[in-house]
Amino acid sequence: MPWPKKGAKGGGAARRGAGPGGLDMQVIVVAVVASLFVAAVATAADWVWASQLLRHKVLYGVVHGAGLCGAMGLALGAAHRRPFTGLAGGLIAGVLAAASYYGFVFIPGFRRYAILAAWAVLWILFGYLEGPFLRGAKVGGAIARGVVAAAASGAAFYYVTAVNWLGWNPQRIDYVEHFWRWGVAFLPGFIALLVTVSVQVRRTGGR
Repeated sequence: MPWPKKGAKGGGAARRGAGPGGLDMQVIVVAVVASLFVAAVATAADWVWASQLLRHKVLYGVVHGAGLCGAMGLALGAAHRRPFTGLAGGLIAGVLAAASYYGFVFIPGFRRYAILAAWAVLWILFGYLEGPFLRGAKVGGAIARGVVAAAASGAAFYYVTAVNWLGWNPQRIDYVEHFWRWGVAFLPGFIALLVTVSVQVRRTGGR
């Protein structure tokens, strides 16, 4: 399936295929494909952690975050026909989000929520990337999209995907399960960033 083309201001991913009113279903498919791609990258990263028996270090965490977010940025950039811009922005967002995690860890009593808070930071950063940089949108609207993406994807992450870390055992990992749980976590965020609703206004009275 071809990625949607850019519109006049680079916002084609959220416009092409939309009818006179309603959701752009083609962009839903793009969001699903992007989620599956990033889920595959995340699952591969889990395999690296497990197969190499890596201990958690700040450097490894930052590299992991940058690589994962680079894949997210690449997917968003490809949706707007600007893959390299998306990749670069994703790498920067990944480093910042990973760094925020280690900042949240040091907040007294907040350690258990640090990963969820960093997840929210990640999506807000991607809202900014997808808006002004890829779609030419205003900053306020882009941040609002990022907040919606953080809330929706954060809920999916908390209730579905966080289980990937519960009882982490490198010798006994179900990678198929990891894959679909990651896909569920990423999908709401991509939908929130990419999909718009077109509204048809009908005039009456001959006007």
